[in-house]
Amino acid sequence: MLRKLLNRLFGPFSPGSVIPLGEFLILLQKSYAYLRKHHYRVLSTELPDDLLKKWLMPGEKQAEEYKRSFARQNDTLSQTQLPVFVFDHVLQKRFNRDISTFDDAEMEIAGRDLRVYILLLNYIFGMREAGRPLIEFDIFDVGNYDAIIERIEAQETNPNPPTA
Repeated sequence: MLRKLLNRLFGPFSPGSVIPLGEFLILLQKSYAYLRKHHYRVLSTELPDDLLKKWLMPGEKQAEEYKRSFARQNDTLSQTQLPVFVFDHVLQKRFNRDISTFDDAEMEIAGRDLRVYILLLNYIFGMREAGRPLIEFDIFDVGNYDAIIERIEAQETNPNPPTA
């Protein structure tokens, strides 16, 4: 079902470095343990850099090749697939949303939510890399993604708001 969601989102894209299943499962379990510890709520300002880097998806240029490779490879996993597994896990555990039961309309919503999640991770990474302050938000608060994006857009429009 994750394959279906990725196909809907990105069309065919490069799995990056393919890693052994055992190594992938260790990365996945570390992510799941962090999520459990934080009750599936992760603030943008508190996400550790090492997890952020593991959860980033490939850029736009690599997206088509990534999905094409993902669709072909049944037995291999790539570290670049980790964010999709993490996102799906949070949907299940926090929101009781199981994508294996989704119809087309629900899959569209999940696809939109995954896209925004990826954008938010890239926003966090970019702001940290630039040494700029970032807005605090729960990266998995799918119900408030529109409001979060508005806050980010407002920040970009007025990067130095007056302080009180």
